[in-house]
Amino acid sequence: MARSYFKQLARGDEPEHPVDIALERRLPQVRLVRRLRRLGSRLLTSLGEHRSLWLTLESLLVEYHANRGETYFDLGYEHGAASARAEAKGRGVLSKAGHALATQLRNLVVQSELPARERLLVLLDTAWALARDEDQS
Repeated sequence: MARSYFKQLARGDEPEHPVDIALERRLPQVRLVRRLRRLGSRLLTSLGEHRSLWLTLESLLVEYHANRGETYFDLGYEHGAASARAEAKGRGVLSKAGHALATQLRNLVVQSELPARERLLVLLDTAWALARDEDQS
C-alpha cells in the first residue's frame, strides 16, 4: 500500500485531522480521555525517577496507534472503493456464488501489498489461465 488516503485528507492549516474530528463527533470520548490523563499523571508521579519508562512506552503506543489508525483508514478506503466500482459495473451479471467469489478475490487483491499494476497483471494472468482451460474443454 504505497498510497495514503489518510494523509491526502490532512490539511496543514487545520490543527486536527478531519477523520479525528469526525470520529470524535461519532464516538465522543471526552470523559474517557480525561480519566486516561488523570491516571497517566498519577502513574508518572508514582514512578518517580523511573518516569522516563512510562514516557517512552507512551510515545511508542502513540506511534503504534497512529500507524494502525492510518492503515485501517487506508484499507477501508481501498476496500470501499473497489466494492463500489464492482457494484456499479456488475449488478445482476453474477450469480450469488459468483458474486461471493468475486468479493473474495477482490478482497485478496486489495489486501495484497503489490503495486496496482502488478495486481492487475495477477488478475489478467488468472483470467488467461482460466480462458486457456476453457479452450481445452
